[in-house]
Amino acid sequence: MRLPFAHLNLRRNPFGELDESERAALAVVDVDAVAARLRAGARVQFVGDHGRGKTTHLLALRARLPEARYCRRDRGQPLPDAPIVLVDEADAVPRRACALGVHVPFEGVETISLPPLTSARLAAICERRIEHVRRGPGAVPRVGNVDELIARFRDDLRAIEGHLYEVFQQWPSAS
Repeated sequence: MRLPFAHLNLRRNPFGELDESERAALAVVDVDAVAARLRAGARVQFVGDHGRGKTTHLLALRARLPEARYCRRDRGQPLPDAPIVLVDEADAVPRRACALGVHVPFEGVETISLPPLTSARLAAICERRIEHVRRGPGAVPRVGNVDELIARFRDDLRAIEGHLYEVFQQWPSAS
């Protein structure tokens, strides 16, 4: 029996969907200072277009803040009763410490800029995704020129991951 991606020394396509805990664990983000501000009662928001990392930042914060609760307003999830609330796709701001992922910024809430998508950051993201699904010792494929991906897709991580998913799906077998 041939296992998918075994010829690449991978368990699955590294650019397929990740569950929320995988996204948090593999996130290439720096949210420690934001976590400290939230613990001090701040209200912050991550603002950016689709696919730029707002949800990933919120999930990484949740992993660092055990007292925090996460909800997605676009899925009708209610605002949790918690000392820190992480609201994705926010359309209501609770009156407590919270972090939001929004497309249009709220007034009166500190805005945290999403980090730029540099070649080094994209390379780190790709490497973490590939290593996460490594089957065993030995060679694994690597993403080529990340500068070309940035030139083509700019800072749209979701589009880059979608493109790389297709590349890995079509990777020729070593028959």
